[in-house]
Amino acid sequence: MFAKPKLHALLLGCIACLLHGASTRAADLTVLSTPEARAALEQIAPAYEKSAGHRLRLTFALAAEMQQRIAAGARFDVAILPTNLLTTRSHPPLLREARDLARAGMGLALRPGTTRPAPRNAAQLRELLLGTGTIAMTRTGACGERFLLVLENLGAAEAVAPRLIDTREAPLALLAAGHAELAIAPIGEIAARQDLSMLAPWPPEVQCYQTIAGALSPHTRQHAAARALLRFIATEANAGALRAQGQEPLAPRSD
Repeated sequence: MFAKPKLHALLLGCIACLLHGASTRAADLTVLSTPEARAALEQIAPAYEKSAGHRLRLTFALAAEMQQRIAAGARFDVAILPTNLLTTRSHPPLLREARDLARAGMGLALRPGTTRPAPRNAAQLRELLLGTGTIAMTRTGACGERFLLVLENLGAAEAVAPRLIDTREAPLALLAAGHAELAIAPIGEIAARQDLSMLAPWPPEVQCYQTIAGALSPHTRQHAAARALLRFIATEANAGALRAQGQEPLAPRSD
């Protein structure tokens, strides 16, 4: 039989192990995201917290600010952002274990109370752009450059160019402030705004898709929970939340 002091020590050790195990199972995850994923993440987060027992701290910032924060050494566990932001090479790497989650096409946004005919094809898009005043857009990323190419292919570049406002990062903010009549932005980003409305997606023959990816910080101490979050977002159970915000879920990989 154990002596009482030894028994007490053994019990205390077991309790300490149990408490340590509980603390390592529960985690606070800091998630940085660009706005196009905001509405979907805010819907998915409570379900993840309930099922996994972890708490998510969501922070949202525009693409340029996100790049600056990450490059400056911001502390986070998971980043959700367009794949074009993952292409920057750095040593050591700023992001790891990236995986595609969803993609969204580009759309045309209006302020509530304004009307325009919704273009269903490239010819109608040309008509719309030629008949609109100031148009807010950003050439940042592949779809920004694609829009300028679309204008050229439609023979509208010369007429529309003087009315383009290239904000570099926030066309929807410019539209909401009343400085533009139309804005070009990702569908998911438009869907996340309560103060703006979607006129229409780009017509299929000129559509450009932007892929949203998730990645881990190389400094995270919550590797298992962070990976689990990315897997959770990609599950079929959350496909509806993504689609409701203009995102098209991508087939989850097996890992």
